[in-house]
Amino acid sequence: MPRLHQNITKSPNQILEINAQSIGYYLASIKMAINEESSNGAKLPGDTPVSGSSSPAPFFYMLERLKTTKREGWRRRRIPHGESISDHMYRMSLITMFAPQSLSSKINIPHYTKMSLVHDIAEALVGDITPMDRVIKHEKSRREETTIDYFTSSLLGKVNSGITGEEIYDIWREYEDGETLESKFVQDVNKIELVL
Repeated sequence: MPRLHQNITKSPNQILEINAQSIGYYLASIKMAINEESSNGAKLPGDTPVSGSSSPAPFFYMLERLKTTKREGWRRRRIPHGESISDHMYRMSLITMFAPQSLSSKINIPHYTKMSLVHDIAEALVGDITPMDRVIKHEKSRREETTIDYFTSSLLGKVNSGITGEEIYDIWREYEDGETLESKFVQDVNKIELVL
């Protein structure tokens, strides 16, 4: 299969210019969505996001918490520059891309990369609950399920006709159930990332 970059006839500067334009258009669309949300009385950064929006902006603001919330193990040990929840999920997603050929030929790599990116997404609201917190597994699951439902139904229910929210929920549920080869692999990567 030919690689995409082999067919490129543009110079690196031209590619950077095209990418800058694309990013500019994307950021402009997000800014328009934010302005639309604000003009509709939406409360964005720092407040409760508006449910039922056709814009993903309120969801994106919720994701900010994943960047700013440190993993609980680091916090408890008073490590000043410990990783955030999003740091953890990002590195996991990259690790999945290095699956050995014997495994990558049997499973859908992009699917489990997505799974790595969403598996802890509920922690944006419930936090990084660890065994040290003494929250029983059923209660932890209930909190996370409620949060995922809020994200995917209330915040993303009207975005892209709800399709993206449904996909995020389905991938998260598959990880939590831990029955597929992909979910078992990502659960193993979760442990490996912690050790690295």
